[in-house]
Amino acid sequence: MLGILAEEPKTKFFLATDCPKTEELFTRMFCERVMKYDKRVCRNVTSGLVKDRARVEGVQDALFDMLLLARTKKVLGSAGSTFGRMAEYWHGEFEKLQVVEKAIW
Repeated sequence: MLGILAEEPKTKFFLATDCPKTEELFTRMFCERVMKYDKRVCRNVTSGLVKDRARVEGVQDALFDMLLLARTKKVLGSAGSTFGRMAEYWHGEFEKLQVVEKAIW
């Protein structure tokens, strides 16, 4: 993300995550450059995990995240995650996903 901002300083990022700690970190690092969908599910701030992901609202929130992610120009995804791959598939561009390592953030 830092490399992208170095090349294109006005870039904004859509953050799709179910981890409050990740959301907090990226919001702190990139401030107004981060856009996100505010989830309705209850979060456990201590563990950083989303509770009740199996509830209808949790599944809907994940779907909203994926559909919004599919509308972006590029998807930066975690290694081993299918979430970004599915967003890429729904968008119809199969060269859109770039898998990045955590250290790059």
